[in-house]
Amino acid sequence: MIVLMLGIGNGLQSGVLSQFSGTATNSFYVWNSRTSMPYGGMKPGRFIQMRYSDIKYLQDNLEELEYVVPMSQLGGYRGQNEVVYKNRTANFGVVGATPEIQHIQLVNTLNGRFLKQSDLTEKRKVAVCGSAVERILFGDESAVGKSIKINEVYFLIVGVYKSVKSDDRAVEEENRLYIPFDTYLHAFNFGESVGWRRASAICPTPSSASPGRSSTRASPASYSAPTTRRAAASSMARRCSVGRPAATGRRSSAASRKRRRRGS
Repeated sequence: MIVLMLGIGNGLQSGVLSQFSGTATNSFYVWNSRTSMPYGGMKPGRFIQMRYSDIKYLQDNLEELEYVVPMSQLGGYRGQNEVVYKNRTANFGVVGATPEIQHIQLVNTLNGRFLKQSDLTEKRKVAVCGSAVERILFGDESAVGKSIKINEVYFLIVGVYKSVKSDDRAVEEENRLYIPFDTYLHAFNFGESVGWRRASAICPTPSSASPGRSSTRASPASYSAPTTRRAAASSMARRCSVGRPAATGRRSSAASRKRRRRGS
C-alpha cells in the first residue's frame, strides 16, 4: 500500500511539474473581471479594465514583483488573425507584449532577435514569430527580414523563436507572433487597454528574508505610459476600489504593511 501511495504521489508531482515546464514557476496571470462586492456606493458587477499606466504603477510600487508584462491578443484570448506573406495566408495568434515576456513565457530564439525596449519606445512595426509560423508561411525561406501583413498593417519579422514547452502547449506557442505592446495599441487603435497581465514575483532568499533586508530585483523597464505616476495611482485606486493613497516614490510595500499592523 505504501509503495502504491508513493507511486501515485510521484506521478502526480511529475504531472504538475510538466504543466509548469516552459514557464517561470514564480509567475501568475491577472485578468480583467467584474467586482463581486459593493464599494463606496457603487454596485457589484462593475467591470474593471486595467490600463497601460497601471502597469507602470505596479512596477514602481510593488517591489515583490520582478516583472509585470501587459498583454493583449488580437481577437481576444486565443483569437486567430489572418497573416499574409506574398500569396500565402494563414491564421495565427497575434499578441502584444513587452520584451520581459521572454523571462516569464520561456522561449529559445532560433534566428534573429526577440523584442527589445527600443521597439516599444519607437512603436516599431516589428514582430517575432514562432517556428510553426515560419514553416507554414515561409516554407524553406528564413522569416527574418521578411514583411508580413496583419489586419492590413505591415510588420517586419526580426526573429524566430521555439517554445521550450511540451505537448499541445508548445504547438499553440509556436503558432503565435509577438509584437511590441505600444505598437499593438497604436496600430490597432486600442487606446490604453490591457487584456491581461503576466507577472513574476521575486523568490525570497535567506538574506532577503532577514529583518531589515530587502530582496534584490532587476531594474524595471521604462514603460512609455502616457500618464504620470500620481494620475495612474489615483486612476487605479478609483477603478479597483483601493483606498490606499498614491505613492510618491519607491518604497517597500512589505515594510509598509508591517508598520500598519504594529499601529493597529
